[in-house]
Amino acid sequence: MKALSFILGLLFINYICSEPVTVIKTTTSKYENSEFIELFRVPNEFILSYSSPCSKQKDLAKAFDNNFNNYWQSAQEGAKCIDQESGKIYTSLKVNITVAFKKTVSIKNMVYQAYSTSTEVGIGFPEELQIYYSTESGQNAKFKLLQNVKATATDKKIVYNFNSIIKCNQINIEWKAIHSSKSIPKRATAKEIIFLYPETTYLNETILNAFDKTDYKQLTLTKAFNNLNNLNYMKTGLNSYGYNNYMREYLNRISSVISGSLKYDPKREFCTKSKANIRLIYQRGDIAKYARDTLKMSAAGTNRQSMGIYGRSNEKITIYVKTSKSTDPLPRIRFAQFIGSWGKWLIFYVLNINLFNLDNS
Repeated sequence: MKALSFILGLLFINYICSEPVTVIKTTTSKYENSEFIELFRVPNEFILSYSSPCSKQKDLAKAFDNNFNNYWQSAQEGAKCIDQESGKIYTSLKVNITVAFKKTVSIKNMVYQAYSTSTEVGIGFPEELQIYYSTESGQNAKFKLLQNVKATATDKKIVYNFNSIIKCNQINIEWKAIHSSKSIPKRATAKEIIFLYPETTYLNETILNAFDKTDYKQLTLTKAFNNLNNLNYMKTGLNSYGYNNYMREYLNRISSVISGSLKYDPKREFCTKSKANIRLIYQRGDIAKYARDTLKMSAAGTNRQSMGIYGRSNEKITIYVKTSKSTDPLPRIRFAQFIGSWGKWLIFYVLNINLFNLDNS
């Protein structure tokens, strides 16, 4: 249901960090939650290659192995070296890492942690880091500067918040200034480097597309979501995200369809087309206006049609509407109380194109 996906997307679009670097100071941070990271990270399977001048692949792999207990260390900055794998000679080494992806990916954040010891904090930390990206593939790709970030060395994980969402085939990160001491040469380090999807984009492209687009009733799931284990895994990761009630209801609906507790009821589907094999909603114009203005009978004539649907106290009724055009008028809903206060015996609702609930409380 396109309208639903659009509205829910808006609810998440404002989540953008204003600071270029976020230091993760508490274990309660979502970036310390392994389920959250696994949910939003660009999978390593999407990485085609990674390279750094004068670094062996098996050593550089330690920065992309999902393990913060080991680390990669670069060749010394400014040194003369020969790359053993490419044969290229560097007379004054500039430390950088280039990552190529198998397909175009969207990236908003990068998680990074430098190596530290009990006496030295943030060894090889980029006190100044330049981030470049390219929409091209191959060795001759042209790169654009995304941003230049300065930060103080730390032994904690940090998150680089890109100043814009990038769609790229390659990304290059260059250590412009490396934290070091007299006893330690200028070598970059990385315990781990993780690229994260924009959370809004991920949600719109995955969870908010869980239902088959041909089923406006949202009772038919796509193959990727027709599994309760997959859904529970996503819910665990989203707990760190702090998703709101709209998303919670949406996920609960997915769960109900998977479990079979939510099923199609033909008595609750209506149509304005007389040839449709479902219950008919008559379109006869404004009968109340005709009775009042033409027949001069203000007490006669009504536009209301009883649908025969009821709801118990505190129960919610969710309405899904399929229209042929975005300009088609949506039906207006009136809900009458059998028992309750006189002032609320008849409640009037105007439907909008979004997830709309009638709260019968």
